[in-house]
Amino acid sequence: MAYTNYDYYSNTYKGFRISSEKFDFYSDRASEIMDSNTNADINNALVEYSTEIQKCNCAIADILYDEDNNKTLSSEKTLTYSVGYDTSKVKSSNSRIYSIMTMYLTKTGLLYGGI
Repeated sequence: MAYTNYDYYSNTYKGFRISSEKFDFYSDRASEIMDSNTNADINNALVEYSTEIQKCNCAIADILYDEDNNKTLSSEKTLTYSVGYDTSKVKSSNSRIYSIMTMYLTKTGLLYGGI
């Protein structure tokens, strides 16, 4: 379940990278990442921290979109055709996602992993 929609992305967050046709795909993926890093507690906090959660969802969706659309070819082979992509950007994206989640969700308590 995505935690935001294209209207919020384009009008409130002022996002411009992702088209309306592709937004749901990236927003859903961003929500899955957020769920996996918050033990899926976001639904309980959605009303109180709606702005932070939606901004985080939009920012992660942008990172995922950039990752998919800016792949760097690292090798290519002909005859048996093989293509390889630079994976260092994926590691960089993961670091950026963690930073985004920390920036938007720290004060919500959603990143707390204790008892």
